[in-house]
Amino acid sequence: MLIGEAKIYWRDVNDCLEMRGKTPITDWIKMKQNLQKKYLSQSYGNKLLDQWNILRQGNKSINEYITLFNDYMMGCATRENKTMTLRRFCKGLNDDLRREVVFQGVSTLDQACTLVQNYKLVTKNQRMNCQDPYSIPTRS
Repeated sequence: MLIGEAKIYWRDVNDCLEMRGKTPITDWIKMKQNLQKKYLSQSYGNKLLDQWNILRQGNKSINEYITLFNDYMMGCATRENKTMTLRRFCKGLNDDLRREVVFQGVSTLDQACTLVQNYKLVTKNQRMNCQDPYSIPTRS
């Protein structure tokens, strides 16, 4: 829902389209692109894209990395093919996860996200189950 100046601007955009005999914009992606052209400077868009290009998982949890990646993807609103987006995602993953995505032959971003989330969950559970079987649990 738009408010204030943005609401007036959007109404004007659709009024102009109607006067030219064109249909109003109802597609979310087209609407977002139009509003970004109006309200976001080119330098802001470039800075956001630069930040997305250098995004790395590092010490972030996989869920934090996925959230940031998706935020940049939506904020940049770039139209690139799905293979490029998947490669961008994998490039930022830590080595163990990147190897696993390649090894599994993942072909979509959704598959990659699911795989790395499950991989971290499984390896975490395996580490917990591999503790010294002879250790005596202690109570605090």
